[in-house]
Amino acid sequence: MKLYEKTGDHKVTGLKDGTCVSKQDVRVHLMGELDELNSHIGLVRSLTQNKALWQELLEIQKILLAIKHGVEEPEGSRVKSVASTQVKDLEAKIGYLERQLPQTEGEILPGGCFYSAQFDIARNVARRCERRFAEVAARYPMDELAAAFLNRLSDYLYIQARFADAAHQGLSLEQQIAIQVENRPAAAPVAVSAAEQKQETPDEPVVEKIPALCKDRVTNRVKKFSARFNNSYGTFYTVCVLNADGELLATNSLARHSVQVHGAMAAAKEALHRCKVQGEKAAGVMKNGAALYENGYLVGAVGIYGGNEKMNNEKAQLAMEMLKGAVQR
Repeated sequence: MKLYEKTGDHKVTGLKDGTCVSKQDVRVHLMGELDELNSHIGLVRSLTQNKALWQELLEIQKILLAIKHGVEEPEGSRVKSVASTQVKDLEAKIGYLERQLPQTEGEILPGGCFYSAQFDIARNVARRCERRFAEVAARYPMDELAAAFLNRLSDYLYIQARFADAAHQGLSLEQQIAIQVENRPAAAPVAVSAAEQKQETPDEPVVEKIPALCKDRVTNRVKKFSARFNNSYGTFYTVCVLNADGELLATNSLARHSVQVHGAMAAAKEALHRCKVQGEKAAGVMKNGAALYENGYLVGAVGIYGGNEKMNNEKAQLAMEMLKGAVQR
């Protein structure tokens, strides 16, 4: 079977039942936008270290595919692509997530971290799908529950983006919420007598600054690592340093999409995943990578590619020691 059928050369495409329609048909636009949304959610799923979230996003992708197939059905059919339980399940997840996060005021600009930005892009595409779905529903019979699911999905993606922001820079969600709560102003001022005013008041507690890796410091230390261990007579070790969100901060390779870089990043991500699941007790060097901690906070990870696992682990240990203290001040 050929991948191409050349019907698109005439600016038409086929629906599920073989009916040819113009590529300007609103149903064709909606199917394309649902595909786009599915791809963005697939990208987010590929980035997550959370197995439960990975499974949630996979189920959402399957539902979006079912909605697309429902749009593609012949005119007059009323295919139920979404079950009411699926809408309620998404509502329950949104409610749970909302209760975990502190209240925020004002508009939130996307880009708190790379991961949350991807969620925000997916949310905006979901809103566009919702608008296009309404346009199609004005002309053709459509599944009302599918419209409700798309509406809830954009809210779900929004709250997941805020969760990603909260977990940014290696701070756990619980720690982020605790600091938010501690820094909230009092509900109302309390009347104080003149005698009490004369008493010395203790200094306000200083909120600990959450450490995060400094890109310039990390880059300089990666260069020193490369100069120290790589030469024309020995094994070339590719080193990658990631921040706590799994974003690449520095590498000694000029080919950022090479097999070596992917191998080193995979080792660093594995180290991040171990620590996010098991805590600091899993911070040792293992499987060519090691997590980086500062003051008890997970700030990133280092991965090595080049030799066998024993050699890579030795270099990962040395790189981890060289990267100590490479945080923002």
